Amino acid sequence: MRRLDLHPKKKFRGQGRRLREFHTRLQRITQHRLEPDDLGCEYYNWKIPIYQKALLGRRKIANRWLKAWFAYGIEWLENQDPQYISCVITSLPDGFASEYCTFFSHEYFQSFIHRQNVWQTWDRVESPSAPCFMNGFDLSRYTFIEYDEIIRDEEDGYEFRGKQYILGHHLPVNVLG
Repeated sequence: MRRLDLHPKKKFRGQGRRLREFHTRLQRITQHRLEPDDLGCEYYNWKIPIYQKALLGRRKIANRWLKAWFAYGIEWLENQDPQYISCVITSLPDGFASEYCTFFSHEYFQSFIHRQNVWQTWDRVESPSAPCFMNGFDLSRYTFIEYDEIIRDEEDGYEFRGKQYILGHHLPVNVLG
């Protein structure tokens, strides 16, 4: 469940309560182990249940939400079946495209990761650097990839630039290069 902000200029109130709800939702998500027979499709994802104001506000508050998201994401990764590709995708600055994903086929993961078209481009960063909310986590057992993202709408003259951070288990080597 993602929250679109209907009142972007209003103050973000009840942060403690909302963060506790966020923890509760993520705890429920981390307990699920997905199988393709359960779903009948090539992948499954859990979208981030976060308020955009939490990420776009003060850095200290944003890091608190992102650290919780990331800690539960690592716990979720540990619970997934190693024969499938599982990853935590963190989209910054607004978190809108962030998700926990399990891909049941390598081909589908490859088509997901290679985004080079008129509307959206992901360019892989050669020397990725983990953002500060990932500090304090042992990431040595995981594969970490960073992408620069550009989303365009030529009709409106709109261009959005952001980052995609992907942390995963068992990512196929042939799609990483």
